[in-house]
Amino acid sequence: MMKIANPLKHITLSCALGLSTISLPTIAEENTYIQSTTARNEALVVEFVNKTFNERADIEETAKRYLARNFIQHNPNIPTGRAALVELLQSWLPYVPGQVAEIKRVISSDDLVVLHVHYYDKNSGELGNAAVDIFRVNKRGKIAEHWDVIQPIPAESANNNGMF
Repeated sequence: MMKIANPLKHITLSCALGLSTISLPTIAEENTYIQSTTARNEALVVEFVNKTFNERADIEETAKRYLARNFIQHNPNIPTGRAALVELLQSWLPYVPGQVAEIKRVISSDDLVVLHVHYYDKNSGELGNAAVDIFRVNKRGKIAEHWDVIQPIPAESANNNGMF
């Protein structure tokens, strides 16, 4: 007796194989998108910090370009909002002309960018502060939130490892 193959079984298998090949480029494209978005977010945050502290670009223009309109500040000593940060930086930076931000490390994942930064005044001779700044970048490519942890660099340390 001759077996007749079930045509529905072959059609189903063909469709499943076809769909799996269609899905593979989509996954690859998604990974490429995530990688390019993460790299874009890193560049955006590094550029913002450099323009603000190292290049001393116009604060208001820099804020408009890099910060979301509804920017959220999590540092309890700084008011929230883009306008509040602009006001603070415009009033503080002129008094510390030697203040710089030396970025030591950049770590990122999706919409979060973490900077390990040495903030110091190059004119004062003081050791400055070690900071970890965390930024969230929104889908429009603007910095939407900021958190930070800041620690003064001590003159003496219990070890020789350094802060950076």
